[in-house]
Amino acid sequence: MDALKSWGITICMAALAAGIAGIISPNGKMEKVFKFALSLFILCCLLIPLFNINNIKLENIQFKTTSFQINSELTKTMETEQKMMAEKNIAQLIFDCCKSCGVTPISIKVSLKKNSDNAYAVNSAEVSVNSSDMIKKEKLKETVMKRLGVDIKIKEGGK
Repeated sequence: MDALKSWGITICMAALAAGIAGIISPNGKMEKVFKFALSLFILCCLLIPLFNINNIKLENIQFKTTSFQINSELTKTMETEQKMMAEKNIAQLIFDCCKSCGVTPISIKVSLKKNSDNAYAVNSAEVSVNSSDMIKKEKLKETVMKRLGVDIKIKEGGK
């Protein structure tokens, strides 16, 4: 770290020296030669420490790699939680549609998939109802399609 610190100080001093030298630089024919020499000086100040790069210990690289791995795992966990929450919310909306149609669902299963825009879309939705509610099957399908735009499968799941 000391090598990086000294490199930074060298660059700042070289820029300061170049600024002062630019103020007192000659005009006319020597101006181009002087600016070239000044540019060469600054370039050398930047590049010379790179030849001694083996003296620099970059201990933070391991930290950054570990941090990236943790961030990646966190992102996966967040995506999983987001998907589960979306499935739960859609199931609740389907449940509300069932109630408005006078149907008591036994279970509601919703499966989501990511589309090309990285947004979740309903892959499938299945509602299990009692055999007595099967006569309301078409009305329920229409209601869910109208409100949510989702085509659901309804199966008999009880007595």
